Amino acid sequence: MEKSERELFRLIKGKRVQEIILNPLPERSEKCLSFMMLENHDKLSIDNIKKVKYQLGTKQYLDGIAILKGGKNFTFNSDPNSETNG
Repeated sequence: MEKSERELFRLIKGKRVQEIILNPLPERSEKCLSFMMLENHDKLSIDNIKKVKYQLGTKQYLDGIAILKGGKNFTFNSDPNSETNG
């Protein structure tokens, strides 16, 4: 995992991420994937965390955005040469 992806999981563990949106690779004709990280009463969605971890581990996405509590965004990607991972 790249630096920004590791930071994403630190944010998830801290229950700061509400939703994750993954953009598909250009050669795939899929739509963006969306995963809710927090359920009722700030409980983490273990099933969605597993799905996100699979997508990130298999590098089947271009980049992503995590919507944090308070409305801020955190961007991440799997490109080791990007500014995000520098």
